[in-house]
Amino acid sequence: MIGNIYESNNHGKFKVVEYKNYTDITVEFLDTGYRVRTTKRSVVKGSVRDLNAKTVCGVGFIGEGKYKTTENKVQLTSYTRWYEIIRRCYHERSLIKHPTYKDCTVDKRWHNYQVFAKWFEENYIEGYEIDKDIKIEGNRVYGPDTCVFVSPLDNIVKAKATEWVFICPKGNTVNVYNLKKFCRDNNLNDTNMYSVYYGKAKHHKGWTSLDNKIQGSLALHIHKTEDGEIITRTTKLSEKESIRAIKKRTGKGNIIIFAKAFQRGSVALHLHESIRLLDKTSQDLLLNVEQIIEDYIGDIDDKEKEE
Repeated sequence: MIGNIYESNNHGKFKVVEYKNYTDITVEFLDTGYRVRTTKRSVVKGSVRDLNAKTVCGVGFIGEGKYKTTENKVQLTSYTRWYEIIRRCYHERSLIKHPTYKDCTVDKRWHNYQVFAKWFEENYIEGYEIDKDIKIEGNRVYGPDTCVFVSPLDNIVKAKATEWVFICPKGNTVNVYNLKKFCRDNNLNDTNMYSVYYGKAKHHKGWTSLDNKIQGSLALHIHKTEDGEIITRTTKLSEKESIRAIKKRTGKGNIIIFAKAFQRGSVALHLHESIRLLDKTSQDLLLNVEQIIEDYIGDIDDKEKEE
């Protein structure tokens, strides 16, 4: 049996490297070199797992260690947060929907869920969110040296402060945190850059708005499913089509409890990023949504008056 190669159900091929008896067999996965002790029954059935297989977006792997991903068949918060970060940076469809994460990466140490889970255990504050650029302004890497837990309110404030997103002459997405300073440092006119951002000018010295990549209007919809789950989304669909899309995705009946269309798609996307951080169980959810929209539109009006 030693040297024989078998096919696992989900993690590729493995070979038997040691055989003591039918309940104590060591196998090694060909792709990763990961070794694990198992039984003859598992070998034959192909149910052996490679904990070093990059099963999340071709990047993240569970790793060998004490930290579990589920408990009583429910995903642990540590796992869902890790999964969301990996997906945010490396999932193709997610990057299309949220292009501001296009150049973001995850520290290689955090590719291993075990490493992330240890950091999470030591730093987690209930109800707080993981943030990558409050500690280091402009940071584009999620990792143990750059991330901290912040309150949802702090995250919203920071999000509003980092909403200047442009496309540079080379076609790359650039996040700007202090527009006036950025313009001084790059020999740009801040008034012209404001005009580009708000759609009054197509470009300034080759710089364009991210909005140029978002054609037409977008609607912001908030759905409530039959079991009380709240789902926020930006879409070009009508309300009826949006309801059908959510039902198809979740298998749950739902209604739209908030809907608002925006002429510029970037406005809807920015608002969605802030609104998704709200406490979805709050009785004042819709009031808080209206307040965020009012504040954001007010900021736009103030900037246009300054010009």
